[in-house]
Amino acid sequence: MLESFFIVGDTYPAQEAIKKKFPGAIFDRNLKGWAIQADEAEALRFVDLARMKNHLVLLDKLKAPVDKTLVSGIVLGDTKPVSGHIKKQWPEAFFSNVRAYWFIGLLYPDEVEKAKAFCERWGIGLSTTKPGQANYTVVLEPKRGPATQTQQGPSTPASGPSTPSHFGPGEFLLSEGEGYGGYERHIGEVFAAPKRFQDKGDWLIVVKELSPQYYREDGLSFGVGDDRGYIFKHVVRPATDDESLPARMKKEKGKVQQETRVALRKLIDDIQKKGERPRGSGGESIKVDGEELENPMDKGSPAYGGGSWFIFQSSYIWFIRNNGGDGDDWGQNNVRTGGAGAIGWRVHRDRDLEDSIRQFIKIIEA
Repeated sequence: MLESFFIVGDTYPAQEAIKKKFPGAIFDRNLKGWAIQADEAEALRFVDLARMKNHLVLLDKLKAPVDKTLVSGIVLGDTKPVSGHIKKQWPEAFFSNVRAYWFIGLLYPDEVEKAKAFCERWGIGLSTTKPGQANYTVVLEPKRGPATQTQQGPSTPASGPSTPSHFGPGEFLLSEGEGYGGYERHIGEVFAAPKRFQDKGDWLIVVKELSPQYYREDGLSFGVGDDRGYIFKHVVRPATDDESLPARMKKEKGKVQQETRVALRKLIDDIQKKGERPRGSGGESIKVDGEELENPMDKGSPAYGGGSWFIFQSSYIWFIRNNGGDGDDWGQNNVRTGGAGAIGWRVHRDRDLEDSIRQFIKIIEA
């Protein structure tokens, strides 16, 4: 059954997905949101997927008639102790880890007063705005926790930096723009120090997470690395040898695997250059049986004409590459498969070559 809904919040990043999913969607410039006609379950699924992609949107059913004083509300402050009560009061509300507040959705005038009473009871704050806008008006200051942000300009951070007043021994503030590869790290995470901080150590560990800052425009001027996006901030310190050991081992393993991929590619090139491509006596493709090992660097689906593998026979080692996809030259195929066929090269079986293939595959798949 189709019903009327409104998708509100920071809808700009999700607008193309909204228009594609709901072709009849209409953007309301006054309410700064998208009016859609959809099945409720389908609309909820879409919004859930949008949130997983960090699009801060919310689904609301519209009352009739639409009140021009309709606003969008957020709840902020030290909300963790009362999160259960917030969810009970507004079942569709969701908490933004990035912005550190609860988005509770559209509120009519009478609902604003109820929301204010609820927040006052629990000592938390309430701010409202026209849906989708950046400028929030404080309705109620929180009695504790992070201060509300008021009247933010378009290039001003959407959430405060929450920079600590002091640091522990060896600690310092690390800021990373989203456009430069920055992301929200977790406490205890060990990572390679950026070049500009390598004088402090090769490896750093996160000791405190801070509220990221979001820039809706002119992000390149603020270190975002893109026109819009987040700057992620963490308090870090140099990691000890014990703390960095797993990360160092992982890095070394990745280095060995990369070197092994290069060696296996060279080995495959040699087989293709030196090997023969036999056919049947009548020029037909042949069936190749034997012990099969998949090429870990090319695990394409044989059903769609992709993938490659090795086959070990008593006298030969084969490298076979599927060649049955659309656009492939099937006339080159000399090996029968369950599809259009494959190209196979064979060389005489050599113990050193066989051991290398097996060892390389084992290392890459470890």
